[in-house]
Amino acid sequence: MADPGSLAVVLHPDVVAAVVGAVLGAVGAGVLGIVGRRLDERRTSAALRRMLFAEIFSFVAVIESRGLADEIELLIKNPTELSPEWAKSGVSTENYFRIFEANTANLGSLDQSVVGPIAACYGLMKGSRDATRSLTAGWDTLRDDQKRRDLRAVARLVARSLRQADVAFERLKDEDQRLVRGMEDVLPQRSIKELIVRWNVIAVLDVGSRT
Repeated sequence: MADPGSLAVVLHPDVVAAVVGAVLGAVGAGVLGIVGRRLDERRTSAALRRMLFAEIFSFVAVIESRGLADEIELLIKNPTELSPEWAKSGVSTENYFRIFEANTANLGSLDQSVVGPIAACYGLMKGSRDATRSLTAGWDTLRDDQKRRDLRAVARLVARSLRQADVAFERLKDEDQRLVRGMEDVLPQRSIKELIVRWNVIAVLDVGSRT
């Protein structure tokens, strides 16, 4: 049987207050720690969204400004008449995917509805770049029909990449209007949907078309 004296000590108001205070302090510290971590995660997620989308739309704007769609269309129509120097000098060694590559482990902090489209956009755009490099490296050894086939394949990859960028962008608009407003300086001059249509037309360009 417990000692009544010891029970009285345990139930003494000062003791109870001290114990409750200690428990609440520990719980409060834990809650504050969790809240702090969540706030940090949200800030990290918001910063990562901004960086990734700025990077995506930057390389989309580069593709647009360099007139690559026009160049590829001309090459499909005139593979023996137009020099491929644009490609040999134009496939830059610049890495336009640094932010994505440095943050693949952090993609889990983003809303899952945009992670897939973002990853697909990067993967397809890298594929188009690799395909272009492979094509230009062996340009002089290819027949005209092979050049046309490979150029159309590049156009398909670019179109699919842009489609994924557009999906991610539309989902992002619903989630973060401030981010969308803050990206006006890096958006391409034409809408992404217009660029998708342009590249899809090139991807199915008639071999016999000369106009």
